[in-house]
Amino acid sequence: MKKFNLSLFCMLTTAVLLAQKRPVHDAVRLSAAPTLDGELVDSCWQVLAPLEAFSTLTPVFGQTPGARTEVRLFYTETALYVAAYCFDPDAKGVRDEINLRDGEFSGDWFQLSLDTWNDDQLAFDFTVSAAGVQSDTRQGNTQWDAQWRSAVRRQPDGWSLEMCVPFTALRFAPHKTKQNWGLQCTRLDRSTGETSTWSPQNPLVNDRVRQFGTLAGLTSIRQLKRNGLSLLSSAALDNSSNGFNSNHLQQNFAVDARFGLNSSTTLDLTVLPPVGGWLDVSNVFETYDDVRIPAPRQLEAEESDLFTPGAGFDPNPGVDSRLLLWRRPARAGETYTGFTTSPVLNTLKLSTRTNGNWRFAMSNTLLGSAKVESFYLPDPTAPFFENKKITLQSVSDYNYLTAQYLLPNNSFIAVSNTALLAGPNANSFVPGLGFALRDKSNSWQLSGSGGLGLHQLGEIETSGAAFDVRVARINRSWGWALGQTYKQNRHFAQVLPDPLYPDQGSSRTYGEISFRDFKPRGKILNRRLVGGLAMSWAIRPFDHDRLRVYAGYSVLSRRFRRFSVDAGVEPLSLGIRYENSGRRINRQISGLVHGYASFVTDNRKRSIYTFEIGARRRFQGEEQWIDAAASGAWFSGRRISVTAGLRLTANFQELSLQNSPNQWIFERRDNWYGTSSLQLNIFPVQRLMIFAAGHLNWSSYANRELVLLQEDGQLVQPEPLPSESSLYSDLDVGVQFFFSSISQLRYRYVVGPKQDLYGSFLERQRIRMNVDFVYVIGGEKAL
Repeated sequence: MKKFNLSLFCMLTTAVLLAQKRPVHDAVRLSAAPTLDGELVDSCWQVLAPLEAFSTLTPVFGQTPGARTEVRLFYTETALYVAAYCFDPDAKGVRDEINLRDGEFSGDWFQLSLDTWNDDQLAFDFTVSAAGVQSDTRQGNTQWDAQWRSAVRRQPDGWSLEMCVPFTALRFAPHKTKQNWGLQCTRLDRSTGETSTWSPQNPLVNDRVRQFGTLAGLTSIRQLKRNGLSLLSSAALDNSSNGFNSNHLQQNFAVDARFGLNSSTTLDLTVLPPVGGWLDVSNVFETYDDVRIPAPRQLEAEESDLFTPGAGFDPNPGVDSRLLLWRRPARAGETYTGFTTSPVLNTLKLSTRTNGNWRFAMSNTLLGSAKVESFYLPDPTAPFFENKKITLQSVSDYNYLTAQYLLPNNSFIAVSNTALLAGPNANSFVPGLGFALRDKSNSWQLSGSGGLGLHQLGEIETSGAAFDVRVARINRSWGWALGQTYKQNRHFAQVLPDPLYPDQGSSRTYGEISFRDFKPRGKILNRRLVGGLAMSWAIRPFDHDRLRVYAGYSVLSRRFRRFSVDAGVEPLSLGIRYENSGRRINRQISGLVHGYASFVTDNRKRSIYTFEIGARRRFQGEEQWIDAAASGAWFSGRRISVTAGLRLTANFQELSLQNSPNQWIFERRDNWYGTSSLQLNIFPVQRLMIFAAGHLNWSSYANRELVLLQEDGQLVQPEPLPSESSLYSDLDVGVQFFFSSISQLRYRYVVGPKQDLYGSFLERQRIRMNVDFVYVIGGEKAL
């Protein structure tokens, strides 16, 4: 009876907290701006009433924080100004380790969050650490960056900060005289482990923005121009030697442009697209890493969530020339090689939102030529052969359109379409749908996504479909979910899927129940429990049904130590299909059981350690697996950090199919892998990081033997093979410097082994130098 009463009390308390009235702060407009130095002595701060009724979010919800926080804010015509005083009874305990912008903070921080559309769904987050390092996100996208200013100052009884967020860094309703915005202020006190918020934020409710307070009455605000350019460059020079010396230089360069058409509409485009090429290619047996344009790229980050609810969008599209060989069948004596993927010539992205609830986005990418290299020798006795490059497709167009309508109660519905036009009889169309529908209490949700794939490649026309539907009870201590997924063809959304691949669909039914509790009980501060089952259904003749039952439990102790354990079982046998030289064979293996456990030490300390161990075992003793890892992070003062890691993995009785045209021959072996790492980061000044990292990796193949697979699935005729082992290491040193809020320069020097075409490490040294450069001109102007 007592347990029943306690459960009822918790349910009623949760309902009251969910229904409580959110705080409102009347916006104050001033004309004079403060000097941003972290000292809250300017007269503008003295006339403002503070926001100070903070409550804890974690590790325990709804309590009075151990340290008080005072926040003051006002706005001008073009910017929002915020000041916060973070009191700390032990001022020497303020954690102010330096990190890079947008990195994971290990010390104290303060965050300002704004829901500028006041729709309880979308938010801008601006965070500054006690060391003065900035981080900003939008809809959880850490690649999104804005230019804004901040300053911090250590105080005898804590630390203080000032922030200036220009309205050019935000998106909000245009031509609206008076606006109300969602507002949240969050503080983490690392020494106590407490996270507290101005508007109470229940950790059981996943809808964080829905729990914001209100910043009311902003009038006659405007944006300055937010047009700008980003210059981006990445270059890599490789030098390898293994009896042959080779130098390879690869470079990409791009210019991204941005135009703020109004306060809610943005046009992003690539003025000069990234172009990759090889110089001094002297060894065809070498492979090299692709050199990509460095982040941040607002072209990709702007309204990125609009490109996920549907299906089929590829942020890096390309047409593989191998799929277009039907346009030029090989002649007798002709061989094709040097296949290429069409490069990006130009990308344009337009995103906007109406004064209502509609959001629209469009992306269009122009792709360059897809080529192959032809070697033609019509007569084997001829002294010369013809060698030339052939263009199979000169230019292609890839575009994506989407529209999303935001409904009440954190609901939405979105439609999209992806299209690739790669010349005659080479086209793909993938219409998609995404939705989430909730009741007024935000405790029930029906969500899903799906799409169709319609493809034409020469005379072959293929189609596919996929959907994922889920119904769930959410935002409560006890929750559950039921879902169904289906994919007729795993390549249904792929750009020009290879017609040689057969349909490889899947169907999955799953159910899950969960429990979360943020009330202290005994030695436990909070806990999580989850359990469920998933059934994968066979939709091809050689497939087998798969059943997975799993459960997990994790707790946070009063000493801030995190314990987690997960376990599962797959009781049904499984069919595996092998393919070799156009032949196929199926083999049945037994089910398995698996488990995982982890332990994390007190993350309030300057030294944090993590330990993990996992194992998997099949019922009949074949293909066993075990994995163990340990890692640590140490912070020496505010300018030096050290991280280290060690991982060991063992696969027993692993099977590897060999290239044997007439027989099914496998290598059976025990594989041991190990890797260790050590990295040192030094911050001489706040925007400069010097780093050095070393890695030591080893592998061992033991108990090797060749075995023959018979038609009945039995492995026979073992033939022993000698054991193999390898050891290799690398050293990575470099420097990264932010010479403005976003603009940066990165340099790396790597010495280590080089991989061959098949991924094996060869016994030779490789030296690689990387230089990445990002320079932003204009954009969101910081006042």
